[in-house]
Amino acid sequence: MNAITLAPSWELLNKSDEDTKDLDPRDTQQWMDFYNLSNWGVSTEVVDKVISKSLVAGTNQVLEQTWQIPKGQNNDKVIVVRKDTGQGLAFRTSQYTPVQNEELFEFGDVLMKQFPNAKWVNAGKLGDGHKVYGIMELPDSGFLFGQDDKVDNYLTIANGHDGSMGVTAMITPIRLSCTN
Repeated sequence: MNAITLAPSWELLNKSDEDTKDLDPRDTQQWMDFYNLSNWGVSTEVVDKVISKSLVAGTNQVLEQTWQIPKGQNNDKVIVVRKDTGQGLAFRTSQYTPVQNEELFEFGDVLMKQFPNAKWVNAGKLGDGHKVYGIMELPDSGFLFGQDDKVDNYLTIANGHDGSMGVTAMITPIRLSCTN
């Protein structure tokens, strides 16, 4: 019998503050390494063959079918691949250009020069790396509600290696994760 353990979604995304307490909050490379976001080498490869495997009902026999995809005007599909794991992330057209995680996180480095107290507070990936994100606190950029309610801004950067979203950067007055 197989058991499934359910956990709140934020537990699947975050590492505890205890895990990150020894990280330098201004060292982008250290955070990328800690969250396994470095050196993926995301690239595209031409799709020229499709292999389908299915189990024949009521048997242990696997049926494998292979189709060659002819080259031509109607075939401009590529597969987006993580070179470090060999994991395929998505099918896209040949016009798709991957953005490396290092390029995405460079945006945070630029902001650190403008905000001396800026610091990384979270980073991660969804799935096998279909989407990646980083969250940086920008403490000196906040605002006050009333006299005592100070709200700090956060930079959230994200990218969808699966093509479902482009490079995104947004300033938010809250961290985009549960803070209960």
